[in-house]
Amino acid sequence: MTASLSRQDIQSRVPHAGKMCLIDHVEHWDDGQILCQADCSRPDHPLRSGDKLPSSVAIEYAAQAAAIHGSLLDGVNDVRPGYLVKLSKIALHSKHIEDTTNILNISVQLISRSDLSCLYAFEVTGGQQHLAAGRLMIAFTKQTQHESQR
Repeated sequence: MTASLSRQDIQSRVPHAGKMCLIDHVEHWDDGQILCQADCSRPDHPLRSGDKLPSSVAIEYAAQAAAIHGSLLDGVNDVRPGYLVKLSKIALHSKHIEDTTNILNISVQLISRSDLSCLYAFEVTGGQQHLAAGRLMIAFTKQTQHESQR
C-alpha cells in the first residue's frame, strides 16, 4: 500500500512531538514493511551533538518508522505505548550521518508481532551509502482496542 501521510498524521503516530518527530515522509508501506524518508540537515536537529549528528541517531529514525508502521497495521491514527527494549546486530557504517548525506531512507521490515511486542529489522541509507542496520524490539505497555476485543 502506498500511503501519503501529512506531517500531522506522522506526528500522531510516533511517541515524540515537535522537533523530535524525525520522519518527514512515508514513501510506501504494506503489512511487512515501511519505507520512510527524513531530512537530517536541520541545524536545530534535537539529537545533534555540537554541529554533528552521530550515526547512532539512525536507530531513533528506525524506531519511529516502526511506530508509524505499527499504527498503520493497527488501523489507528495514534501511537501504541511501548518501549524500545532490545537492539541487536547493530552496524554503524560512519561516525556522523551528515558526513554522507542530508536525506535519509529508512526501511524497516517486520519480523514478528504479538500482543506483547514486535521485532523489526532496519536499514538506514543516504543515497547509495549504507549508514546503519540492525534489529530492534519494542515491548508494548497496553493492547490496542482491536486486540482487547479478541
